[in-house]
Amino acid sequence: MLDYLDKEELTSFLYDVRYVILFYVLGDWMTTLYALEYGYEGNILPAIVIAKYGIFHVLLLKFLFMVLLFRSYRVIRNFPRLWNFTRKTVAGMGLVVSLENFMVILLGSRFFQHLFVIS
Repeated sequence: MLDYLDKEELTSFLYDVRYVILFYVLGDWMTTLYALEYGYEGNILPAIVIAKYGIFHVLLLKFLFMVLLFRSYRVIRNFPRLWNFTRKTVAGMGLVVSLENFMVILLGSRFFQHLFVIS
């Protein structure tokens, strides 16, 4: 079942995950790249990868995640509610992380620090 790669299946997957690619892969990576000039990576796994191998290896981690997401897609695509929840959750997380990185760039501090400030 998971032995071969069908072009139509891959095209359908890439269309379904376009916002995951935009926000989780590209948005997070590009804002992290830029935000590193103003701070540090707060997530332990990317921080280790960046320190040991460099920022471009984070893209490799994201690619591996996309491979896992594709494998999941092949299994759960017949359950539209589950697939929609999965892809929208990952895209939403990517959007939040990208916004957080953007706040570090603009304000020099994290988004959630400003959200939960008690005066």
